[in-house]
Amino acid sequence: MSTQYSVVNTRITEEVAEFQKKVSAIRAEWLRMMREASVSADLQEIKEDLIDKLSDRALFSVEEPEGTSIVIGTARAGHFSWRTENGFHDLDSVMRWLQSHPDYTICDEYGTIETAEEFKQVLDWCGTYISS
Repeated sequence: MSTQYSVVNTRITEEVAEFQKKVSAIRAEWLRMMREASVSADLQEIKEDLIDKLSDRALFSVEEPEGTSIVIGTARAGHFSWRTENGFHDLDSVMRWLQSHPDYTICDEYGTIETAEEFKQVLDWCGTYISS
């Protein structure tokens, strides 16, 4: 089993979640109003097509802005795979990155916020030797 770790701007992710709730409520209201709209038999198929389009959740999905979450790497028993293409190759590189990006925190793929000490423990569990 593996767990992916990222640096995440939690302020933006929380804002996206709140906006998604609003968009979902608007979508639900539009669907309700569309279903309640009375039309002749001639327009019933058009109404149903519009309802199908409004029912598409992907159409109303709020995406996080690029750079909101950057993968550090993936923990597996006995190994941590660093995402070197994102600039992470050891604990020091993560800590330096966090110092220059104070709005970010370390999170696992389930959204659980990890402190620096907890992340060090993950690396220890993986058998990754830490230089600091």
